[in-house]
Amino acid sequence: MGFNFGSSAGNSNSTINDIIRYYNETTNVLVKDSLLNRLVDNNTSNSNFGGNIQFSNSLKKTDDSSGYSFINFSYRFSVSRSRNLQTTTVTNPLGNSFVVDSLGQDYVSNFINQNISIGYNTNSNRISYNFGLNFSPSIIIGKYQNTGQKLKNYQLNFSPSANLSYQIKDNGNLSFGYNGYTNSPDFNKLQPVRNNNDVQNLIIGNPDLKATSSHTADFSYNKFGLKSGLSIMAGLSGSFAINSVVSNTVFLRDTLNSLKQQTTYENVNGIYNIGANYSLNKRMLDNKLSLSINGIVAYSHNVFYTDNVLNRSSGINVSNAFKFNLNQKKYAFNTSASYSFSSNTYSVMNQNIKNVQVVALSGSASWIPGKRFRINASASKSLNFGYSLYAGNPLLVNMGLNTSFLKGNKLLFSVQANDLFNQGALFSTSITNNSISENRTRFISRFIQATLSYNLSQFGGKKGRLDSNINAEE
Repeated sequence: MGFNFGSSAGNSNSTINDIIRYYNETTNVLVKDSLLNRLVDNNTSNSNFGGNIQFSNSLKKTDDSSGYSFINFSYRFSVSRSRNLQTTTVTNPLGNSFVVDSLGQDYVSNFINQNISIGYNTNSNRISYNFGLNFSPSIIIGKYQNTGQKLKNYQLNFSPSANLSYQIKDNGNLSFGYNGYTNSPDFNKLQPVRNNNDVQNLIIGNPDLKATSSHTADFSYNKFGLKSGLSIMAGLSGSFAINSVVSNTVFLRDTLNSLKQQTTYENVNGIYNIGANYSLNKRMLDNKLSLSINGIVAYSHNVFYTDNVLNRSSGINVSNAFKFNLNQKKYAFNTSASYSFSSNTYSVMNQNIKNVQVVALSGSASWIPGKRFRINASASKSLNFGYSLYAGNPLLVNMGLNTSFLKGNKLLFSVQANDLFNQGALFSTSITNNSISENRTRFISRFIQATLSYNLSQFGGKKGRLDSNINAEE
């Protein structure tokens, strides 16, 4: 068992200058400038107290060789209190400063969290399994000093879990796992007061949000052939959520008939993911040669709000890769080829917004012409299709040399040349609700690095007991 307590306090200042320009929609002529200078001062204080107790007991005798079984029980609790005072001071064009209450916040929040967990575990020669239940009631109570508004949110989080593993003949294994868990909404998403820190994107929480209940399950098969050298792995997985918390962004008109955003939060159902994966690996020539192929297929379904309209999107991701590895005493060679495809479709007019395909080729080799020399080289080529921005097809080539001098190879010298053609770039695509972001990151990747090092360490001596068992070269 144990107890804990703590307290903290902090202060931060931010100077925010907003310049908003309004233009005529027809002539594109500037109509008005709006300048807002703000000084935001935040004062926070937190205090907490908590404790836990855990109990575990075996259900079998210690000399029972058939396996073990035990139960466990745990209880945790925490009580915390937070105070947040935000003061916003605005400076007008004449240089006069004054506090604006509508741009500030003053609230006190109290959190009471408990967790009760019960589990059972057992293990025998071929089968092992465990299951458990987890209960997490929580209470959030908040009060806003400026407006007198109050917030009270009660959540009962329930999380079951179960895992099963079965050892079959010929080094095979079947396993199944299930986990359910719930997450309470973040306090900032529950606050019913308006957050005006960004005057172009107002945020208002929803005190009626429910906890999100998530469930995941997976099934896998693994087999490793000691004699055949063939390894097989296959798996299925899936997840779904109930009462997921998503944002709802709407557009509002301001006093000059221009647009600004307001974001709130809602609970939705219908978010789920399913997928499958596989891997085959074959080792030959006394494990000097290996061939492998692996891949995944995944489907995702998302639900979100846009301007108070409930929308849906679905995504498909497919990827496969082939690898070849050869390792000899004097040289080694590795190569791989992969292909990936991703597609995302929205329910609005059944729009297929983005199809991205990537073909990646890579290879590396190393050669040891003598005891003190090692030469290595690598190259990779990416073929990108479907990006809106110019993705290019970068070719990356690297080369290096390593050598050693003096007795015991204590002096080491290496030189490495990276990205000889200066084409280094990273590409990524992220999808959030109804928006797709494409990113290309350029970085300094072409350079030559030389390293010279001397090993000063020396262990043992001529009369050491282990001298006769240590090879001089080691």
